[in-house]
Amino acid sequence: MAAQKGKVDQANLLTTILAGGIWPQSRKCDEGLIEEATCPNCLTESQDNFHLIWGCSKLQECEHPAIKKTNHLIPEARASYKELPCYWLRGITPKSWTHRKNEELVESMRGVAGRHPKDEFDPCKGTYLDGSGGIYSSDPRARAVGWAWIQLLEVPQHEVRPVREDDAIGQYGSCEGPQTVPRAELTAFMKFLMFLYPRTDLLDITFMQNVYTDSQAVYDGFCASYKVRHGSIGTYGHSSG
Repeated sequence: MAAQKGKVDQANLLTTILAGGIWPQSRKCDEGLIEEATCPNCLTESQDNFHLIWGCSKLQECEHPAIKKTNHLIPEARASYKELPCYWLRGITPKSWTHRKNEELVESMRGVAGRHPKDEFDPCKGTYLDGSGGIYSSDPRARAVGWAWIQLLEVPQHEVRPVREDDAIGQYGSCEGPQTVPRAELTAFMKFLMFLYPRTDLLDITFMQNVYTDSQAVYDGFCASYKVRHGSIGTYGHSSG
């Protein structure tokens, strides 16, 4: 960001910090470049990485807004920097803080409003698909997607009210594997097809089922059928084909 705004010097400094390229006095002393590791600012302590970034008393007295706003973090930094030097001394967030573990992502399926849709499903009505990335949809590291297919029921004409959860039937759940919204929407389509497949009561009738999706990837994948085998929805496309 700094480089994009024309602040090249700041960008270079941040890159140096991220790479562990800062040379405090203690590092220079260890390499024989200088004889004393004393901090040139406070003149009281050895200047290692922690002292340079957090511990120096002169630094803590600085009036710079960024320093004043982060001085309250010093006790936590002092207690944790040896365990998490990448975070406290380089500004690199540990991966475990921002990435979901694969074993945490399991597939699930439930009926809308706690009901199984088999008894109220109408083959002549349209079915609607949806996939969502949840509250972290914009962050692929933490995103956890969900899927759903529903069919709307008729609201009695004598009832004037908002639509309720029990005004629809269908299924919803979570996905395992790559957490992408198109993949979630394709999962919804596959789960709907799997719902239809064992319905022996539908085998003796002919009907046209309209399925609605706002995912271009799902639409194109269905039109191409099993020929689509690339990307994060490739395996699903092959299965549904």
